[in-house]
Amino acid sequence: AHGVNVGNLLRPSKEVEKNLDLAVNLVRKMDYPTIVEKFKNPLDVAAGVQRSAFRAPEGFKLVWADESAVENRGLGYLARCNAILDVFKQGLDPYIAFAVGMYKQSYEELLAEFNAGNKEKRTVCKPPVLGGGYALGPGEERLDTKTGLKYWTGLQGYARNMGVELTQEQATQAIAVLRRDWKEVTGLWKDMERAAAFAIRHPGHLTGVGVPELKWEFDLFERLGRNTQDPLLWFKCHSDKVLEMVLPSRRSLYYWSPRVETQLKSWTGMKDGRMVTREYDQDVIFYYSKDPKTKQWTETDTFGGHLVENADQAVSRDVLVHAMKVAESRGFAVIGHTYDEVVTLVPIDSNLGVQELCDCLTDPPDWCGTDFPLGAEGVESEIYRK
Repeated sequence: AHGVNVGNLLRPSKEVEKNLDLAVNLVRKMDYPTIVEKFKNPLDVAAGVQRSAFRAPEGFKLVWADESAVENRGLGYLARCNAILDVFKQGLDPYIAFAVGMYKQSYEELLAEFNAGNKEKRTVCKPPVLGGGYALGPGEERLDTKTGLKYWTGLQGYARNMGVELTQEQATQAIAVLRRDWKEVTGLWKDMERAAAFAIRHPGHLTGVGVPELKWEFDLFERLGRNTQDPLLWFKCHSDKVLEMVLPSRRSLYYWSPRVETQLKSWTGMKDGRMVTREYDQDVIFYYSKDPKTKQWTETDTFGGHLVENADQAVSRDVLVHAMKVAESRGFAVIGHTYDEVVTLVPIDSNLGVQELCDCLTDPPDWCGTDFPLGAEGVESEIYRK
């Protein structure tokens, strides 16, 4: 991003968020004594009002909205996973719906607990719903030998980046529930690996994800009772230079200098009440990318979960761009967008408001239609806020 990076501005603390208008007015007046009197931490106030530095010009208002849980919806769409899609079609809360499998309670019981102020179970289920679909394992606590500091891997690390601390037991249970209830998603991880590997080995061949190409794949589909459906994603390798992933929108992602290598892997776990170790061959896909630290191009490996993440975030972006075009065609002036959010400017006496912008964000592109259930929530105000 160039210029103002709105996505990196700090989110207000709960205290500031509840009293944002007061905080903004006090900062504008530079009334430090009253800030100290009304709020516990003046620095929280200074950080929490940064977004509010963006104001509508006189005679105008800001109207903004975001695509609700768009990546989770996109995951359900790409995997054709009814366990995910039905949640949104029925208007349910995705985190509470996931908690049904975690805590073996009904949706109504969990919703009642949440409404009564017990938010812990819903909070625990947010990280697996948002990140578990990309093949994260439960993770574990580790020690950095250079710094002596603890860090966490897998779902536990992902959760802590969100400000949620999961125990080892919670993380393990969440991943087990996800892989049990979202079988189509776990299948998509393997389908992506197989299709990418086949495309690399057969340059020029358009390979559909979820379409068997080899005899053992046909045998696997028959054994699993899987039907071949029209693919939503395709891979095509252009000699040994570029691997192309074709999205449902017909936009493409590209992986430079791809190759595939068969490696011997091992798995250890419980089977029939005893610990066993099994060895197996697995295709590992490599491509070149720029190292975020050194800025040098280097070879890196990828896997099905990462390819699914790339595809999901890309189709979510396609949905957002479509929404921005629809919004502009209906009279909104799009002045910004951050992740899944669109920010617009309209005259203060305009009949365009939150509902009209949400209608734009839920207008389905032709390439997905109603198979990708969309939802949106918005706000209008003189000042920009989270």
